Amino acid sequence: MRKGRNEQPGLRSCLVKEKTQRILFACIVIAFFVTRIFRLGRTPAGINIDELGSAYDAMCIGRHGVDRYLTKMPPYFKNYGGGQSALIIYLGAILLRFSSFSLFCFRLIPVILGAAALLCAYLLGREVFERKEFALIAPALMVVMPEFLMTERWGLDCNLFLSMSVIVFFFLMKAMRSEGLKWYLLSGLVCGITLYTYVMSYLVMPVFLLGMLILLIYTGKIRWKQAVSFCLPLMVLAFPLVLEQLVNAGLIGEIHTPFMDFIPMGYYRGGEFSLGNVVRNIPWIWRILIGDNQSYASCLYTGTILYISIPFFLMGLVICLKKTMGDLKEKKAGLPFMLLLFYLSSLLILLTVKNMNVSHANQIFAPILIFTAYGIAYAWDKTNRAAVGIAVLYGLFFLGFAAWYYGGSYNRQIRESEENYLFVKTDLGQAVRQMDEMFAGDKPVVIMANEAEDSRLLLALYNDISPYEYAKNSVRTGNYIIEIPEELDISGESAYVIARNLHHVTDYLGSIGFTVDDMSYPDYSLVYK
Repeated sequence: MRKGRNEQPGLRSCLVKEKTQRILFACIVIAFFVTRIFRLGRTPAGINIDELGSAYDAMCIGRHGVDRYLTKMPPYFKNYGGGQSALIIYLGAILLRFSSFSLFCFRLIPVILGAAALLCAYLLGREVFERKEFALIAPALMVVMPEFLMTERWGLDCNLFLSMSVIVFFFLMKAMRSEGLKWYLLSGLVCGITLYTYVMSYLVMPVFLLGMLILLIYTGKIRWKQAVSFCLPLMVLAFPLVLEQLVNAGLIGEIHTPFMDFIPMGYYRGGEFSLGNVVRNIPWIWRILIGDNQSYASCLYTGTILYISIPFFLMGLVICLKKTMGDLKEKKAGLPFMLLLFYLSSLLILLTVKNMNVSHANQIFAPILIFTAYGIAYAWDKTNRAAVGIAVLYGLFFLGFAAWYYGGSYNRQIRESEENYLFVKTDLGQAVRQMDEMFAGDKPVVIMANEAEDSRLLLALYNDISPYEYAKNSVRTGNYIIEIPEELDISGESAYVIARNLHHVTDYLGSIGFTVDDMSYPDYSLVYK
């Protein structure tokens, strides 16, 4: 009886502790969605030109089964000629199949995938840490680290590689621990999907998976049934990409099937990788943690992971090195080896990249995240007071970053930078959509736009123009005419969207009885009868 009385309070304590952890994780999830969704359609301001291409191709695929070049369900999209990875486009096709485009809606794709990565980071922590409360560290870091927040708030194909890398870690770890065929099958599926996030994965993932295979054979953690379960979905998903690369390398000709086309890009990007770039890129081993001069990709004031994270990252790196050496001696397959292997695989490939920058390196922040969690867990394990102090410091660092990011400084930095040409203001698309709704498509809309924003693609996206109409490549797209006409139609049979720098045209039309709305949009006036 006495023994039972002693056990009951311990059981109750464990249940209370578990409940507290779930409440804390729920708070982290709420914080994640608040920080990701707040001003999502406005920050970053405008639409990145690659977002624009992805979104329109997604709409075309979802509604017509072809991209804007009339290519059927390609495994790799042409975009502006250099190519674009497919995962974000096919996910976007699901969203845009039945609804008109909004920037907020399209940017929900990386948010949703980031939420899945957050859950996997938590479950991964519960798998590997003896103290289950340590599982909260990595998800909390994902909420506040600038690199995670910034990449999960805009719809670029390459940014999905980061979230998918975290998801890969969880599924591979689960497969190694359970040794179940189901988990190896799911791991192969997740690794195959990851190949569709970013062209960099074509090099990083094979190097990483080869190293993992060697480890699993060495430790006896994989048998032929498990190998087949893993390789089958991976090979099925990788096969279309292999064909696409063979076409682009000129080894085989174009392939057209009833359900998928394989066509060459405008130019082949294989030349971007060279051993000749290694020496020049060595400083990037450190610069990855600080950031670069790309106005839209990093915050030099706080660093890519917050400067406070750097000592914990280094501490976690050393811890994982020690754990890996111990695991290898005992023929164990563990997470530390997996993290080190992925980190080194990414680093080796990144060193060969021409014109290296933080945007190329997003996947490397997945192991950096877990290394940092290991470092914080080590400090927390020493004393709970350390955990409180670390949490307060992270909160202060994040508040500083959030004030910069959400307060307007980030958008201003983009606007005033040399890279501002990469962003297109969405006002033009929204203005034309409003005119179309006002007149129910009965009047042609003449767009007199600034040359930099004279974008047929933007108009096609915001006004649901089919790829077949867009492919005609004329100044007239659907009901819209994109030109500055030699003579104005003053009868009122046409409506106008006119850039503000053409105010003399607006003034003239207003003087002869046209209604001029110059309040709805900062850069355009709506002119109509």
